[in-house]
Amino acid sequence: MKKVLLFVTLISVLIRFQAAAQDKIFKTNGEILKVKVVMVGESTINFVYTDNPNGPQYSIAKSDVGKIQYKNGSEDYFNFPVEKKKEDKQISTHPAPKKLKDVEDDNEKSILIKTEEYKPKNKIFDTNTRLSNILSFSPFLFTECGIGMSLCYERKLDKDGIFSLNLPIVFTLNNTDTNAVKEHSDPIIYFMPGIKVYTRRNFGKFVYAIGPSFVFATGQNTQHYYDNNYGFHRQAYSHNMFGVAATNSLNIFATKRVYIGFDAAIGYCFLNMIGGTNETFTGLINGSFKMGVLF
Repeated sequence: MKKVLLFVTLISVLIRFQAAAQDKIFKTNGEILKVKVVMVGESTINFVYTDNPNGPQYSIAKSDVGKIQYKNGSEDYFNFPVEKKKEDKQISTHPAPKKLKDVEDDNEKSILIKTEEYKPKNKIFDTNTRLSNILSFSPFLFTECGIGMSLCYERKLDKDGIFSLNLPIVFTLNNTDTNAVKEHSDPIIYFMPGIKVYTRRNFGKFVYAIGPSFVFATGQNTQHYYDNNYGFHRQAYSHNMFGVAATNSLNIFATKRVYIGFDAAIGYCFLNMIGGTNETFTGLINGSFKMGVLF
């Protein structure tokens, strides 16, 4: 009976020793595999399970392994922080060497990240930088009918700030009575709604834009006559115009709030009503300097 108990005890000790004498693979996700490592390759690790040492071999990618702890106490590290060496245990660390291509790829990624980090951003089209509205005033401009001034409201239509609605109102005075004894000025008011398209070609704070506009104008036209009996006399008529124009503009976003612009428009007038009569078609021109604020 004593011999049987001794035999069972020896078998139990051997089984425990065999279970303890095995390799451990520590995966990066926290899982621990108790196996026997057969081979550590360039990119994979081959192993068999200790409960079936003669069974099939399995493999695992090195990128999924933090470290291997062998049954003799030594350790190999791959994607695992190196622990502080204990005085009573000698630890051998062999971090997986990187290929030359991997090193070059890492360098390229680092350069790309730094380039993107320091690359100047296009603030004109940044919705967090450019505000949605511009209100501007032109103290001086000229049209085909004379000189004057204008007030303009511009509203951004899309999140990138490429398209905007432009609503200028222009007031001009035309000196039409230069041959008379007393000069006379004809007031004309223009309303020129249109679309501005900001191009991607910009030079820092300077951005070019172009777009079509409708032209509506109403005012007065004074015509002069000479009579042998009465001499010079004049007759004022209503003057209404309708046409289209293409507007080119140089936009300067001096600061986040300050706006400066130069506009030049050229177009054609299809309807030129003077005193109820449609006169000959005429060209349209407009040039202005304006200052404003963004809000």
